[in-house]
Amino acid sequence: MQTATRERTTGTSSTNQVGPQSYSIAIFAIILFALSGLISGFAIGAFIHPPKSTVTDPNTSGKTPPIAGQSPVSTRVTHSVKTVPLGWPVIEYFNDTEIADGSTSYTFSAYPVDQSVDTGHGKQVYASGITCKVWLIQRIPGGSHLSLPIPTLQDITAIQNPLTGTAKGQQYTEIPGLTFDASTPQTHTCNARGLTNWKYQIATSVTPGKYNLVVLTDWDGKRFNWSWSDIVIKNAN
Repeated sequence: MQTATRERTTGTSSTNQVGPQSYSIAIFAIILFALSGLISGFAIGAFIHPPKSTVTDPNTSGKTPPIAGQSPVSTRVTHSVKTVPLGWPVIEYFNDTEIADGSTSYTFSAYPVDQSVDTGHGKQVYASGITCKVWLIQRIPGGSHLSLPIPTLQDITAIQNPLTGTAKGQQYTEIPGLTFDASTPQTHTCNARGLTNWKYQIATSVTPGKYNLVVLTDWDGKRFNWSWSDIVIKNAN
């Protein structure tokens, strides 16, 4: 806004004296000049209006800011379970007497465990990547331990082949004769949520006698353990 400054003049000659009427006219002219400047200032301000500036936050990178109160969507990352030493698998269910008739169905159930206690088997392990297998051998002597070749256990594909173990210097080879149901093959991934089941029949070619059903748990060829149960196989009558 423009402002006007009123000047005072001084002189020694009487002809330079200004009369009261002239003085009033001068004041009125100055006031009019000030008002005209004020009005023109408003007019110019109306025509020359600064444009509205848009300030961009450098941290937004042009993205729309999140709505207040809205939680960000997180992506769940699934981590693989670290392998732990396996204890000898727990056999939950089996038939101690079975018939070699090729038609009677039997169920064998087991699950892998860790070594969290001193007895050799602890808590159940719930994890994928553990392979289970069941097979038949002649009865090993009581109190003896069945050994299996470590290089074979380290190869997941190799354990699908017939296995041979030793006990007290004697070999115990896998005996053919278990006919497994298609839904529960002889070698398959252990159930990561509970019991692992096998359904099978015993072929008529199996000689009656005392046997062991051996179950193996093998975790990616890194951790493995096995156990067995005593069964008696009879002829069909």
